[in-house]
Formats: sequence, C-alpha cells, structure tokens
Amino acid sequence: AAADILITNQAAFEHLRVPVSAKPSLAPPTPTALPVPAPVSSHSTENVPVPPEIPPQPEKKVDTGENSAYIDLRNDDDTLTEDEQLLLRCLSNGPCSGEELTANSALPSARVMTGLMLLVIKGRAQELEGGRFQAV
Repeated sequence: AAADILITNQAAFEHLRVPVSAKPSLAPPTPTALPVPAPVSSHSTENVPVPPEIPPQPEKKVDTGENSAYIDLRNDDDTLTEDEQLLLRCLSNGPCSGEELTANSALPSARVMTGLMLLVIKGRAQELEGGRFQAV
C-alpha cells in the first residue's frame, strides 16, 4: 500500500526533510508598535503665528431692483435648442428612458442625456424613478 512505499523510500529522501523549527510560520506577523509622538505643551505660545485680521468686505450690489430683467426659461420655446424641442416631442407620447429617446430621436446618446438634463433644469421635463423622463 501507499504507507509501505513511503516507509520504504523514506531513507532515500531524508536529506530533503526540513526540521519543524525551520518551517515558516503560517500565523500573521505580530504588529510592531508605532512611535508615540512627544506631547506638545498647550501652554506655550512662543513662536505661534497670529493670523492677520481680515477687514470686513463691502456689501455687493445685486440686480434686484424693479427694472431688472428676468428671463423665465420655462415658458419660452425660443430658448430651446433643436435637440431639446425634438426630445420634448418624443416625451409628449409618455415617459421614456434615455435609451428609448436615443432610439426614437436618432440623436447620439450624449446629446440626448445633455438635452434631458437641460430640459430638467429649465423645468420642461422631470426625471422619474427607474431613469425615465416625462415632459412637464
């Protein structure tokens, strides 16, 4: 049997045996302690730079007067690009995913996603769950 073969040939391979004490350990190495930094005295203020005092800034004027022009992008079809107008026409049939809009509009997917995000920002479309969009 196999045990007999091992015992018979053990002497022939005795020179290849490694003593148990020389075998590498399979245990993880013990961590070495990191050096502890020296404590810093909290009472010493020598050589501590003092930040310069920042002067108060003058108040900025904002265009909030009665004569200020306001552009409402939500209701102005003239401000929509051709891509955005095409996407709105596709969305008029109901909610669609970006992939469906890419197929239906024949626009590259990067232009579809850019157009959709601009429509969302302009308040003309909204994103639904599942990555679908609908016209508002």
